[in-house]
Amino acid sequence: RSSLKQIPLFVAALALTSAVLAASPNQAVSLFGYLPLIAAVVGVAVLAAVIISNRPASASDMPAEFEQGSDYLRLRYPQPTSTPGSIEIVEVFSYLDPDSYQLAPLIQRWAREQNHRVELVRVPFTLGEQHHNYAKAYYTARALCTTESIHGALLDTIHLSNHKPESEDQLAEFFNDHGIDPAVFRNTFNASTTLTSVRKAQLLLKGYGVEAAPAIIVNGTYLVTETLSGSQTRLLETLDYLIAQKC
Repeated sequence: RSSLKQIPLFVAALALTSAVLAASPNQAVSLFGYLPLIAAVVGVAVLAAVIISNRPASASDMPAEFEQGSDYLRLRYPQPTSTPGSIEIVEVFSYLDPDSYQLAPLIQRWAREQNHRVELVRVPFTLGEQHHNYAKAYYTARALCTTESIHGALLDTIHLSNHKPESEDQLAEFFNDHGIDPAVFRNTFNASTTLTSVRKAQLLLKGYGVEAAPAIIVNGTYLVTETLSGSQTRLLETLDYLIAQKC
């Protein structure tokens, strides 16, 4: 492709040669006398095109490289997955974290584009008292089969409406606004199965070595974060790379 850029230069050289011939007072002289000059011009143009077309690729031309230890980390102790038959992508999120809010739709769209090669699993961040009730709220919504409607709405409420329903009463009111009876919410929110789910999430985070959200765990083996990647776009590219390597 680069050699094509030299065609105008080649044409200009030939035009200049023709002009010299046309301006020559000895026009009766045979054109064969000018063949060496024309051959030289053609040779220089071809050589320049070859050199340029074979130049080393610039940094922008090179495919992005992904390195363990800089773009992603291998877990010291890989963890078992819960999605046999597909590559498990665990999205560790926090309802309170702006980066989790921004990454959520991107990682969901990315997962849909994988043609069923991956299974997206959400795990709420549970470390810290302020995250405890939100983790319970997530597993409450999942138990009531309302995750898709509640999850996004709760994120929007916190980050767009600047309202944080943190207490059980506030969350009961929020769920009621989305069609869940407060009594049903409270029973599920405080059920032993919900508390067990939260404890399992805590154990998962400990096994992954995750201390902040958002974080992505690939097939129980690799940790990818925006801090490592430098951007959410690079994070998704890193996931593409790991998937291509079949993890």
